[in-house]
Amino acid sequence: MKSEFKNQMGDIFTNFPKTTGDENFHIKSRLRLKRKAGMAAALLAMGIVFSVGGCGEDTAAGEETHVSGTASSGWENPGVHQPNGENAGNTAVPEDATTETADADAETENSTAEPDITSEAAEVQGNGVETVETAGQTGDTTAETETAAEENMLGTGILSQENISHGESQPLGSMTYRMDEFYKTYTMEDGTEIYHVKIQYPVFLGGSQAEEKINAFYESWLDEFVKGKETPWEGGDSPVNAAAKLKQQTPDAFVSMGDEITASVMLQQGLINVLMDGYDFEGGAHGMPYRISNLFYAESGEKALLSEVSALSKEELNQKMVDAFLQKYQQDGEGAYFPDALTVIQTLDVDTTGNYLAENGVVFFLRPYDVAPYAAGYVEVTIPYEEIFS
Repeated sequence: MKSEFKNQMGDIFTNFPKTTGDENFHIKSRLRLKRKAGMAAALLAMGIVFSVGGCGEDTAAGEETHVSGTASSGWENPGVHQPNGENAGNTAVPEDATTETADADAETENSTAEPDITSEAAEVQGNGVETVETAGQTGDTTAETETAAEENMLGTGILSQENISHGESQPLGSMTYRMDEFYKTYTMEDGTEIYHVKIQYPVFLGGSQAEEKINAFYESWLDEFVKGKETPWEGGDSPVNAAAKLKQQTPDAFVSMGDEITASVMLQQGLINVLMDGYDFEGGAHGMPYRISNLFYAESGEKALLSEVSALSKEELNQKMVDAFLQKYQQDGEGAYFPDALTVIQTLDVDTTGNYLAENGVVFFLRPYDVAPYAAGYVEVTIPYEEIFS
């Protein structure tokens, strides 16, 4: 049954990248896959309704708020947005054809006429912006209301509102940080939510050079992540515009989509690890989990690779990780894995295999569908710190 499933996935499964070094890997890879898989969208077009939890939460009072809309007519494909930025660490994203809803045009050709594709765009800065700021600590608020802008990549009739809530400050060694939450909703003019983004990320409060460097990294990362949701990629629309089209084509069967991320911070061995656990729902029977793990030197705030800071050579660390996965494979039994799991495990690279710092050691993980079915979740092994850093 597992072999049969993988064969049906075809080039979507076999061509899914194994590397995880690109900070926008989870955005670009997933969106490219979505252009190849329109099955879930086709099912929706035929009137099959799927449901998912966790979408469409209300925003809380006392948060930064930003509302925007677009005044252009029709739809636009202004080209491919190519994010800039340095390596973001271990980004892990599973694939699942049952959840893909990227481009339903081919499947719903006879159901509804596709919206016109035209464009107008503008800088979101300085055009009809009204800003109210309140100074303070936890719970600071900044409210912004913004008119349509010429470089807004959203299609006609899509409105957006965003806010940021600030968490309580908490210690991390000699540092202090808080966990902020960015929340942005996309709605049609009638108020129907079509998509939302909800992201937790750390903000360090000490003002040291290392802390400021990490803050700058996540400020840039957050901006690029949201752009990835709004900007068309090669081969199709952005997730937000695709959701709007699907809402127009299948209004009775449409379920609001979204991407939500929770974050945690760990300090171990002079390293700061920020682990983001994401869940992306873009139609289908269920969403897809993914992880983004970034490692920083606590002293400098610079990015780090585990193989660079380990007392072992990269080859030794790589073999220790592979051996740990092989041991788990033997304990679980081959029936819990795909037929090619052993080959995948034996060819893993420690620099591109997902990992994060835990209380008792480094956890290495493989994504759903890497070696086992979706229901198996992440396949994880833990190597104690003394075996890596001593």
